[in-house]
Amino acid sequence: MFSVPGANSISVYSFSHGADGTIALAGAAFDAEGRGAPLVAWIKPFGQSSTVVRTDPYNPKKVTIASDGTVWTVGSQEYPGKSQLDPNAGVFRHWDQSGKLIGSYVPQAIFANARQSVNTIDRLVPAKNGVAWFSAHSGQYFEISSTGK
Repeated sequence: MFSVPGANSISVYSFSHGADGTIALAGAAFDAEGRGAPLVAWIKPFGQSSTVVRTDPYNPKKVTIASDGTVWTVGSQEYPGKSQLDPNAGVFRHWDQSGKLIGSYVPQAIFANARQSVNTIDRLVPAKNGVAWFSAHSGQYFEISSTGK
């Protein structure tokens, strides 16, 4: 069972599972008035614990768990309070197992439309030393190491 305190509903955009049984998800939680906030969450196996991180203004759309247990997301970020994308915001975000942001990589400015590039049928998967992502919309393939290179 997964829940977010104060949320009336939750939308899950993507989920992944780790070797230890942990499940990660990217999505958004909404209150009874329809106000929402993007999030990334980790759910440990057998109800041990869960971690929920509110990520706004970053909106994660894809999530995966790397071999070291850290969580990676791909998403887009708008300027706070605006519908315009921040060209300097990183598309990739890397989180440690406690929910602390380790890093933000690859600026949205390299995409003609970062929001569309991360809202298509694409794949974010663990790689040998980080993650790999293919954006079907932009036709681009990325491998990002655990150090952000």
